[in-house]
Amino acid sequence: MKNILYITAIIILFASCEDVIDINLNSSDPHLVIEGTITNQQGPYLVKISRTTNYFSSSEQSFVSDALVIINDSEGNSETLSEVSPGIYETASIEGVIGRTYTLTVDIDGEEYKASSTMPDITPIEFVSYDKATAIQGEPEDYYVLTYFHDEIDVVNYYRLKLYVNSVWDDVIYITEDEWQDGKDFTFGMLAEYANLNDTLIVELGNMDEAVYEYFNSLNSLLE
Repeated sequence: MKNILYITAIIILFASCEDVIDINLNSSDPHLVIEGTITNQQGPYLVKISRTTNYFSSSEQSFVSDALVIINDSEGNSETLSEVSPGIYETASIEGVIGRTYTLTVDIDGEEYKASSTMPDITPIEFVSYDKATAIQGEPEDYYVLTYFHDEIDVVNYYRLKLYVNSVWDDVIYITEDEWQDGKDFTFGMLAEYANLNDTLIVELGNMDEAVYEYFNSLNSLLE
């Protein structure tokens, strides 16, 4: 079972999660975006560094090379990541362990950016079911996937779910939290578009902290 630590949100360079992106469709100065994920599964883990582009620009995403990228954990382990392709930095030995706090430090042209997050405990998936989608859920050829899991009582939990069809992520951001369901059973639905019989569906359930949840929540609002 994967338990995922997302350190994206607090490394996005905006004042707060409530102000994640200042939308100006006419023009926008490039913003630095640093995305990293650590799981309790074996690495390597990746950190991606890029700059946003003008909304109307036809140019591709701009990746940032030659940055100094370091990950430290609360047990005193430290690693400098290697750039394996433009803007993509990879770990070699750092391990993702539940309960440890990880700090990502990035230095770009003398400017330092830092974020920390603690990997929460695992929330296991109880089981997964699927059926043909209803007219409300999707198209007749689609499938609707239900994921069942139990929330730990008296613990604030933030979740992200990802759906893969034949090992390809569907690129949809699914998030939820337990404010109104503390200690209760969750049933979370996801639409598997264009899935066919005998396809392989994989559901990934990850825990994250509040700052990252607010980031994804704001990002979803912008994408609607």
